[in-house]
Amino acid sequence: MAAASGIKGHRDAVRRGSLSLLDQPPIFPFKLSYGLEVDQEPSKGLVAWDLSQSDWAGILLGSVLQRTLPTSQLSPESKEVVKLSLGIVATLSALVLGLLVASAKTTYSAREGEINEITTYVILLNNLLASAVPLPHCSH
Repeated sequence: MAAASGIKGHRDAVRRGSLSLLDQPPIFPFKLSYGLEVDQEPSKGLVAWDLSQSDWAGILLGSVLQRTLPTSQLSPESKEVVKLSLGIVATLSALVLGLLVASAKTTYSAREGEINEITTYVILLNNLLASAVPLPHCSH
């Protein structure tokens, strides 16, 4: 609603002559960069995929080692150490995935804000042009 009242205020100021089109802020005062660059970091989805693949590789390696290890290595103490180690790995994996989701949310919110800003500027430009240069065949 604040954008609409701001646009109306600008339109009224232009009609009164107290504000010219040159006094307006630039139409697109921000930079959008969606291109890929050579030295760009890997995507977060690729990192998550690599982490899940390494988890599966560890599970398969553990299954093979369980069958090949001698029974003396499979004492209750060593099983407890493995359980605790897996708990730490699971906790760290959950932490990494939580940070990944938070980062994706932040990126989405930033892009949404940029789109809202572009939309506001387009509406402002449309209203300014409609009030500054009325065309005979248009009725606004």
